[in-house]
Amino acid sequence: MALADGFIRNHLGNITSPQQIIVCSSPYVFIPTAAHYLAKYFLSHLNRWLAARNLPTAQETRVHRTLTYQIDYSKLDTKDRLQLLKQDHLHINRNFLEDKMVLFIDDMRITGAHEKMLERMIEENNVTSQTYFIYFAGLTNSSISPCVENNLNFTAVQSIFDLEKIIKRAQFSINDRFVKYVLGYHHIDFHLFLQAQQPTFVTLLLDMALGNGYHHVDLYSRNLETIYRHLSNELSPLTPRMPEQITDGQRECRHTIRLPGVA
Repeated sequence: MALADGFIRNHLGNITSPQQIIVCSSPYVFIPTAAHYLAKYFLSHLNRWLAARNLPTAQETRVHRTLTYQIDYSKLDTKDRLQLLKQDHLHINRNFLEDKMVLFIDDMRITGAHEKMLERMIEENNVTSQTYFIYFAGLTNSSISPCVENNLNFTAVQSIFDLEKIIKRAQFSINDRFVKYVLGYHHIDFHLFLQAQQPTFVTLLLDMALGNGYHHVDLYSRNLETIYRHLSNELSPLTPRMPEQITDGQRECRHTIRLPGVA
């Protein structure tokens, strides 16, 4: 893995002391972020290198956050990102980090807003450990809008139906942006999409949504009700509402309806 190889080459190449390393991904509430899986791969690659040299293998921990929001963070500019994150609070086990090297892994650094939050958390908790912020990619041209992150996120996804080929991949791992995109999608298309999915996926989608508290978000309530009905053929314990009737004509429009998802 190139990211781990780069860190090893630049920071661990001549390591002699067996200092414990801790790997941590970007903060999340319940549903992992894409960076969580990136950190997993990073950790596995790093540990193979450490074990081959009889050095202590790295451990992992996580940063807990208190806020989950329905808006897609990648669509915001720098000012709005900072304003949104001011409402959040991060927590990490300070004692676990003591006297260890801590690596914070994320996929992209766009504005540095999350990094500033982590630095504030480190300062507030009096964490004195050696820390590194490691990114797969970063935006260095300040003339480019931070919204370019959203363009990258959805390059291969123009509608909810584009997700089907992703879900079927053996390496598929669900993340928070995926869940918000699906739950916030236009209801008729969501219903059609759901009918093509396996029960294991639908159950996973429901469990992730509930774990993040998305059943309290009005925007997602209608599609969550549809998930309950899909799994049990009964009305959900959420707001009672009769299922929407999907006509044959609407089914035929499946591949022509392309309303944008709301994340």
